[in-house]
Amino acid sequence: CAVTMRYLPLLLVSLALVAEGYRDDSSSEEDDDDQGCGGRESLGDLAARAASRIDAQAFRLERLTRKLEKLQGQVDEVEYANELDHTGSIQARIEHLEGGECHQDEFTCGRDHECTSDLVVCDHYEDCHNGHDEDVEVCTCRTKTGDVFHGHVRWTACRAYPEGELTITITRNEVLDYFNPRVWVSASVKIEHDEGRQHIGHAESHDGYYNYGHRRLVLQPAEGDHLGIKCEFFSDDLADCVISEEGASTDCAHVRIVREGHGH
Repeated sequence: CAVTMRYLPLLLVSLALVAEGYRDDSSSEEDDDDQGCGGRESLGDLAARAASRIDAQAFRLERLTRKLEKLQGQVDEVEYANELDHTGSIQARIEHLEGGECHQDEFTCGRDHECTSDLVVCDHYEDCHNGHDEDVEVCTCRTKTGDVFHGHVRWTACRAYPEGELTITITRNEVLDYFNPRVWVSASVKIEHDEGRQHIGHAESHDGYYNYGHRRLVLQPAEGDHLGIKCEFFSDDLADCVISEEGASTDCAHVRIVREGHGH
């Protein structure tokens, strides 16, 4: 595919670098022999030196393999997200046209432009004349306990981070008997990025909720932090998220997340 072919040169260059490393090591051994001042290393010394270099090359190969596996995972997720993007965009446009007369805290019932509060969506009572607020598709929670989502973060403000990876793991999913329109969730959010040769990552626990009426996951800032996350689901497996500071209108970062296990 086109995306995979785009990374083929990187793979070839990486393998070439490893091969060059082997050639450099071989040249070094020959130079050492030529400059040995007439002396010869013992068989044990040669074996120890060879073992050390083999270990070093094995480490380099292992590190390269991990990077390539990570890269392949990113390519797979991008391909899957692109496949869903067209459908999600059409769906979003339809909802925008149908719900243009509804307020931000209201749910659009359908083509007749009827609106109802998102606080009564999926409460087991039909508030829309067509019953759309109680449809199974509407009342399906996309954030169940154990669900994992991955995405590529692009920071535009708030933090001086390079682009990196974000992982959201849902750790709690609870529906209260007296208030069904919200699903109360907890999630572990891990953000990773590379700085030079260092791989930096940190995880925080967030509490929040899933809003049926807008298919929206809202994660409040973690304790001691000011960054929250809001994700709008276009399908069961795909959502667009915005990271922003609490009480501010500036978007700090954008990320499209894909459910783990659906990236192929």
